[in-house]
Amino acid sequence: MTAPDALNAIARLGTATSASVDDVAFLIAHLGDPRKLVQRRAAEALAVLAQAGVLVRPALLQALDDAQLPRRWGAAYALARIGPPPPAAIATLIEVMGSNDGDLRWAAADILKRLGPQILPPVIGIASSGNPPQRKMALYCLRDLAISSVEVDSVITTALTDVDVGVRLAGLSALVRVTRDAPAAVAWVVRLARDADAGVRRAAMSALGSLGHCTVEVKRIVIEAAQTSNDPGLRRAAERTMRMLQLRPPNPIR
Repeated sequence: MTAPDALNAIARLGTATSASVDDVAFLIAHLGDPRKLVQRRAAEALAVLAQAGVLVRPALLQALDDAQLPRRWGAAYALARIGPPPPAAIATLIEVMGSNDGDLRWAAADILKRLGPQILPPVIGIASSGNPPQRKMALYCLRDLAISSVEVDSVITTALTDVDVGVRLAGLSALVRVTRDAPAAVAWVVRLARDADAGVRRAAMSALGSLGHCTVEVKRIVIEAAQTSNDPGLRRAAERTMRMLQLRPPNPIR
């Protein structure tokens, strides 16, 4: 079926107040369509039918066990539009967080976070053992849940030395939000202010302002960056941090 034909058929079902078993099966099948628009419209139509009282949830739960990841993802997305996402969707959502498609990764993470603290064990696990996109997205989930524990703190600090820049940035973002120990966090961020990647250095400079814990070393590196860095982005970040920490440069020697 061509995309226009599929979309037209899905649109008709998306405005219906009743549907047959075959209609539901048609929509479930199109959750696995390789075209994202078709997949999304099928999920939206299933959500509309569910709100109209059509029994679609059992078929969607069954689709979570499908061999094809696109169909499993479509089922998880549709279930999340109908109501609270079921715990049975966790494995699929974590798998999608490893996708090369950034839109899918963030959509999966947003759904996963709605499950609350119960996702901590699998998310902590994938933050350590997943592929780089999964590790990164897991850290953003931990950041947004803002639940601190020994295990969470450990996986975040480990991420700060990850070989992947995106993972280090996510770990830094999570550290600022979740930390219970500002002095220890500042020590980590000071290290990242010397990172090999310019983006990490800029983010670390901004994080020093957000943490609000000013040490002699923090004052030195922030003022030095604001005055001497060849990186305009780093200078701007340092200047913002100076304002946040209420720092003034030393008076010039006359």
